[in-house]
Amino acid sequence: QMLFPSPPPAAKPLQCSRHSDLGPGVRFFAMCSGWRAAMRLTFFVVTLPHNVWVSAAQMCFPDGVPEEKRKHIVLNDVTMPVGVWRLEWDSADLAHELVLLLLREELGYHAVQSGSSDSTKYGVLALGGCFLTKNATTQCNKSNVVTHHIMLEEWAYNAYSTDWFVQNLPERTPDMLGSIGYDGQEELYVRQSELDAGLKLDGSHMNFYGDYNASWKEPWRVFDNHLDIPVSVLRPCNLTDMSNTVEMSSVRNLFDDPGGFDAKGLAKCTDGYWWLAPACRSNPRQCVPYVDGGSGGWMITEVMQRAIKYNLPLAIAVSASWGDYVKNPELYRMLFYSWVPALHHLHLHPHQMLFPIYDPDAQSEGDGTSAKSRVPLRKLVNADLKVAAPDVHQMVSNLQIPLKSIEDLMLEYSRVGDYAKAVCAWARNNTDVWKQWVPNPTECGQGQGLVDSAGVFVQERASASGCVSCRDGSYSKVLRDELGSTRTCSPCGVGQNQPMWGAADCVPCEVGHYQSEGGQSTCLRCERGTYADKRGSDACEPCPAGKTTEGNGFSSLTDCKCPPGTYKNEVAGSCIACGTGAICKGFGGAPEAKIGYQLFEVSPDGLSIFTCFADPLRCPGGPLGTCAAGRDGIACASCEIDKVHSEKGECEDCGTSGSGPFAAAVVVVCGSLSTLYFLMRRQDRARQSTTILMLTVMFSQNISAVQMMGICGQMSVQWLDPIRQVLQFLKVFALDIEVLRMSCVATLSTLELYLIKLFTIPLGTLYLVANHVVYVTIWGQKRFREHRPALVGSVGVLFMAMFITMCMAILSPVQCNLHPNRKWTLVQYEDQECWNGGEHTSMIVVGCLWLAMPVGSIAAVVRLMRIFPQRISAGDVQFLNTYSFLFSRIKPETRWFTLVFLLRNLFVALVPSIPNAIWQIIVIQCLFAISVGLTLCFKPWRLPASNALEVFSQVCILALVSFSAFFIRETEVQNVAELALVVVVVCLAAFPAGGLFMIWRRVRPRHKPYQWFLCHHKSTSGAFARLLKISILESNQSRSGSVFLDSDNLSDLSTLFRYVKDDTKTLIVLATPGVLLSPWCLGEITTAFLGKVMALPVQFVEFVLPDEEFIINLKSTISWDRLSENGISSAHLEDALRWFGGLRGVSVPAVFGQLALTEVTNGVVGTVSKAGTSFSSSMNGPVSTGGRTARMRPTNIILVDITNREAVAAALILVKLLTPLLAHDARQIPSILEPDDQVDEMLALVISKVSGTRTTAPTQELRLNLILLCTTGCFAGDYFLLNLLYCACLVVESVVPMVASEDFQFPTEAFYTKLEASVAALCLSAGAVEKPKLLTAFVKSIFEKIFSRFSTMSNIETLELQTKMIWRNIAQARCRLSESAMTEEDLVVVCKITSEHSTTASGALDNRNPTPTASQRLAVEESEYSDSADDLKSI
Repeated sequence: QMLFPSPPPAAKPLQCSRHSDLGPGVRFFAMCSGWRAAMRLTFFVVTLPHNVWVSAAQMCFPDGVPEEKRKHIVLNDVTMPVGVWRLEWDSADLAHELVLLLLREELGYHAVQSGSSDSTKYGVLALGGCFLTKNATTQCNKSNVVTHHIMLEEWAYNAYSTDWFVQNLPERTPDMLGSIGYDGQEELYVRQSELDAGLKLDGSHMNFYGDYNASWKEPWRVFDNHLDIPVSVLRPCNLTDMSNTVEMSSVRNLFDDPGGFDAKGLAKCTDGYWWLAPACRSNPRQCVPYVDGGSGGWMITEVMQRAIKYNLPLAIAVSASWGDYVKNPELYRMLFYSWVPALHHLHLHPHQMLFPIYDPDAQSEGDGTSAKSRVPLRKLVNADLKVAAPDVHQMVSNLQIPLKSIEDLMLEYSRVGDYAKAVCAWARNNTDVWKQWVPNPTECGQGQGLVDSAGVFVQERASASGCVSCRDGSYSKVLRDELGSTRTCSPCGVGQNQPMWGAADCVPCEVGHYQSEGGQSTCLRCERGTYADKRGSDACEPCPAGKTTEGNGFSSLTDCKCPPGTYKNEVAGSCIACGTGAICKGFGGAPEAKIGYQLFEVSPDGLSIFTCFADPLRCPGGPLGTCAAGRDGIACASCEIDKVHSEKGECEDCGTSGSGPFAAAVVVVCGSLSTLYFLMRRQDRARQSTTILMLTVMFSQNISAVQMMGICGQMSVQWLDPIRQVLQFLKVFALDIEVLRMSCVATLSTLELYLIKLFTIPLGTLYLVANHVVYVTIWGQKRFREHRPALVGSVGVLFMAMFITMCMAILSPVQCNLHPNRKWTLVQYEDQECWNGGEHTSMIVVGCLWLAMPVGSIAAVVRLMRIFPQRISAGDVQFLNTYSFLFSRIKPETRWFTLVFLLRNLFVALVPSIPNAIWQIIVIQCLFAISVGLTLCFKPWRLPASNALEVFSQVCILALVSFSAFFIRETEVQNVAELALVVVVVCLAAFPAGGLFMIWRRVRPRHKPYQWFLCHHKSTSGAFARLLKISILESNQSRSGSVFLDSDNLSDLSTLFRYVKDDTKTLIVLATPGVLLSPWCLGEITTAFLGKVMALPVQFVEFVLPDEEFIINLKSTISWDRLSENGISSAHLEDALRWFGGLRGVSVPAVFGQLALTEVTNGVVGTVSKAGTSFSSSMNGPVSTGGRTARMRPTNIILVDITNREAVAAALILVKLLTPLLAHDARQIPSILEPDDQVDEMLALVISKVSGTRTTAPTQELRLNLILLCTTGCFAGDYFLLNLLYCACLVVESVVPMVASEDFQFPTEAFYTKLEASVAALCLSAGAVEKPKLLTAFVKSIFEKIFSRFSTMSNIETLELQTKMIWRNIAQARCRLSESAMTEEDLVVVCKITSEHSTTASGALDNRNPTPTASQRLAVEESEYSDSADDLKSI
């Protein structure tokens, strides 16, 4: 009987996933995802030895091409190996392995397995460079680089054949190279053993369906009964297609079997596993078992249809798994599903069941009772493989493997277990088969050319050894010889190109392209400015001068047009540059203005472009003459008639408001001026509070800052919103009346607007005069001269406040902006051109005349500054009140700063006149930087907060000006570059200049700025150092500033030693015990020693010169941090101290006073006292030697602890600082109270008290002001208490207590207890009645006062300020503390104590001249008061 192919079954849904397109050879992989993964892993493990074997480069053929001599293919300019896509079933694996072997060892190519799949659809897509995504859509790579080139055994009915490529990517459609040599077939199969048993039994052919008809045959006798097969190897019916209504409908609809299906249309399985055909349903023992495979049964529906139609006694079931599917036919006699070629049942020698011939029409209608069709297994290759490797393409095309050969290969594989070994064994034994597939190496196909053994292209067959694809830039040319036709590779000529490898011919260059060299892969596009109007051009033609093309690759002369940045001048017919502010798209487009510019005119000479400086929104850009709505004129600066400026650069109708803003502004200004006048009338500096002064200064500073910010708005800078709107508003403070909608009031010319602006301040002045006249006439009794300060002050405030605005207004005719068309327009009147005659000339003339106002203002200020000192000295308070707008806010010593402010404001007002924005920014930054520096240095304002506010406002303006650099529309790069060059040159030159200066300072005879440097220990000689400096500066041979004292002259502690070494001639060391324990003092002495600076010790009594033991032990006593930082070592210090111990100096006596100070000063300075002048033995200054009491009685005395040298020095400093303040009244100069001053006064006071008579002279001289200088421990000294007792007896007008010691502690109860004990001891030692409370009340009344601070450690400026405050306290004190509050008995006790202790006190002061004793002084008093002799005698 003839065997014919039968059609494939309809697609079967699978349990785990649906794979309707799978070939039968891979259906077992699709049972479920678990089996798929398991089988892939199995495939990897099985093929691993093969991969290792191949990688070890084991050759199969002895004469095969070795690895190192194999070649690659070139596909789309990419070099790669030949890629073989492997299908994952046995027959396909063996076929692919055979092709890989031949490609590598026979044709000499690098060949690899480039991919694999268990479905042919993935391979088909891979050959075209495509793949399936997760959502089953097809995607393809864009590079056209495909690394998969060959796939074998593609089942022809596959749903993903080449049809998809034909419809979507025809250029990538894989080539079909025909059948592989055998077909695929799926069908029911029977083992050879059952076939033999049937023939032996009754001659039945068990592979023929007719011998299974139960009507005349008994086939069940050859097979096992289905009930003997365990259900464990079967799948329940409800998990197969027998429970699928769609699948079962194809059976029920075509064939009548009511007993085989239930009401739902599902197959009835008797035991849940087997469906019995009608032929054996009544007798299950007569059923022939048929077991299918897959998750649902691959041929379930077809077998059920056949069983019903052909009366076949079949029991139908499905294997539980792939393993059961493979094992069941081995274990049981049954019919089973399989296909060829396949390895898994090959050892059973299966025979295909024969059914009626394949009926395609019936199959299309779902009738599967005819035989399955045979399926061609095809070869597919990449579409470009024929060009890239024609010999590979030819070999695959020739490949024909007989079915017997593939079955032999599978059996060999089952024996050796390795694909490569099985293929190698077969290839060695079947050379005659595969040799027919390999093409002749010198028969080059289309796209190839002959090459020799070195791979070099040759032009004749005799020297050739093979063929390769022609490279790009060449073509495959036919060569005919005695052996037939072949091909060689020849280069393309000029004007031609070939971008592809393996091309049959060359292509002429298209128009717009050229190629001037032969053998090129591409033609070049004509460069910009050239064109090619013919195909095959070897060069491009240039465009006419001044014209170009829009890009590359143009093909006509008409494509040559004006380039971007130029436009075609219709008159001249040439291309002209657009210039700044214009957009010329070129290539025939009309010129347009950029945003912020106005295209005013197009002329034969070019474009006339104006820049909209103040508001770029006025010029929206666009064609000729375009302005914002409602605008016209130059730079769109003017509004149309009855329109006014609005936001977004447009002009809007005036509307009903009309002149409202202007009228409101007039009212506000008039009200402000009237308020100003009346405020100036009420101003009284003597009564003005600090708050009012601060508010006044803040207001004036705010006005100045606002005007300066308005100047920033006048700069040539394109500000953006929102800062632009703010600066536009601030223009009102620059008298820009357009902000007040002036155009709605009247239509004015530029000159008229300018004149109105100039007359604004004079009109304000006239309005102030009118206010003054009205007020003085009505309320001021017509005393115009008396009330003049209010008028002058208000006018002055107006001029000072509006000085910047006034200067800006006057200078506006010279403030011009330069436009791209090289024309100038005014900054504040942008529709008015500069320097073109007409109104601008008139404005220049008027402005020159009005310059007299700011110049005259500055001249008046200079004159007032000059006469200020004389007027103040004369006590002219009215002058100060009249010009308080100049002097009330500024400190007197920095009154010249008003002129600095005026000059700064004048120069700032000149800034907009500079035509370059960069230089405007630089100049204004320099002006404000200088102003900030001067303000920080001199602090001119009276209030510290005003200085801080001034600096803050100027820094803010500096920041604003700095930010303006970002808004410069078109930076003049050349100017910036020149400025940067200057900065770099100055910076680089500073270093060598500094070095040369230092060298010059080193070599030149240098004058040291300090004649003396006072080295002292602050706690033991700080006040003495200050006093010595003052005394030296008072000497005749000294000059101001020549004495260095750290509290006055040192600003940086790290430079202290440098002052000693470089700037000092003589180091004066105040040698107290603490000086050799201070690291700083030791450093100064060592620096003087190392720097060879002269040193002079001023040695105090308690000072002991350093001996060797002291010098050696000193380094472990002091801190070395500061000394080591300055490079001073212990050796340096020891040498310096030995040097210092040998110096001769000046000695200071134990009891210190003015005489001792003079002697020390003379010793330091080297001068002597003038002839005829001596120094008293007192603490105070020189007296005449002509009389007994030549010294004038002072009204102010200083009480100090005379045993404390630092306290006495502080008192002398106070005297010296008060002396210049009291030069007009010598009696006011304070005098230090001394012990021997007490006796004379006390005797006179006692005599007057006891006798009851009060003489005029003594009592008048006893009315004094006491300055109590409190230092640490002063109340514990006898001398201090004696003087304090004396002062308690006097008629003291006031007491001014002062603290001159940092650690002075104010009295407590314990203090008063000790004070009373000390007073009692004085009384006891003098033999007087004990009066311990003599001083208690007096001292308590003193300490109820507010103490003044007098710190001698401060700098001289602070000391002078403290001195002024002390004198103010003295001058303002009016409260008399006592008028001899003591009783007569108290006075007698005090007198006795004073008399007893005066001799002791005088003897202790060894630095004084001989003075009269107390008895001698008493005799003098007795002669002067002879009327009280009896009283004296009783005393």
